[in-house]
Amino acid sequence: MSKYAILLGGPVALSDRLQRQVRGARFIAADSGISHAPLLNAVVELWVGDFDSVSPKLSVAHKNIERHIYPNDKEKTDGEIAIQEAIQKGAQHIIMVGGLGGASDHVLAHLTQMLALAESGITILATSGYEEAWPLLPGHTYLEIPAGTRLSIIGFTPLHDLSLSNLFWPLRKKDIPFGSTLTLSNKALGNVEITLKKGRGVIMASIPRKTPQETA
Repeated sequence: MSKYAILLGGPVALSDRLQRQVRGARFIAADSGISHAPLLNAVVELWVGDFDSVSPKLSVAHKNIERHIYPNDKEKTDGEIAIQEAIQKGAQHIIMVGGLGGASDHVLAHLTQMLALAESGITILATSGYEEAWPLLPGHTYLEIPAGTRLSIIGFTPLHDLSLSNLFWPLRKKDIPFGSTLTLSNKALGNVEITLKKGRGVIMASIPRKTPQETA
């Protein structure tokens, strides 16, 4: 499976989990997302955007990376352009690094992009290091997350026959109205299984910075 990590301008905290997730990925940076490359020890093969958020220092430090420069008055964000470049290169699995945190409008756009990409058959994850998000579509979802992870599901539509297993507050074939907060701030007991009959939404998780094994 062709895996790409898209470096976005949102905040990123380095974690062992993030390093494992991007291992073996090819890297594309969107505008100021290039600043995360040293943190991840990433070799970026392409740098795209209008470069309005790139300092002269960053530009000089990464002067040897191939660039695709776009005008400021374009119809897409730098992040969307980077994702499309990855898809054109054959990406089947995409990790949006820095896709959470920062400007709320961009975060919401990233979440809707994730859903659209998932519906087209691409597996996708957004992460800032300790916060992660996945698309939720009908079917079965299995999440490998540590015990103590705070997990929320936000429905972008009503959710029908939603089941949650291995959580402090499990659910079985529950209908969740659009706008409900019932599925916010649950707590994982370990790896989680989710099934959904109909609807769409996003799964958001706050990964503990230390697992119970590390604190023991």
